[in-house]
Amino acid sequence: MVKTPRLSKGLRRHIRQEKAAIRRQFGDSPESKEKISLLILKFHKSASTAKVATAEAPADTKIAPEVKAEKKAPKKKRPEKKS
Repeated sequence: MVKTPRLSKGLRRHIRQEKAAIRRQFGDSPESKEKISLLILKFHKSASTAKVATAEAPADTKIAPEVKAEKKAPKKKRPEKKS
């Protein structure tokens, strides 16, 4: 069995609502089953490619010198509170 990445709560909710709309429109016909399977496949496919895309950072990415300078600059400290 192939493990598919778990979808977010919002996506699962959207799929559930779309499935209900398809069932209301087509009933329990073979056409509705086909549309539901395509709907689920679409979201699982996009979720799996999104995880792969975020996991692999492009090798040729370079940080601009200005950004490096901002990161290295010391942060301002808050003045101490007097009690």
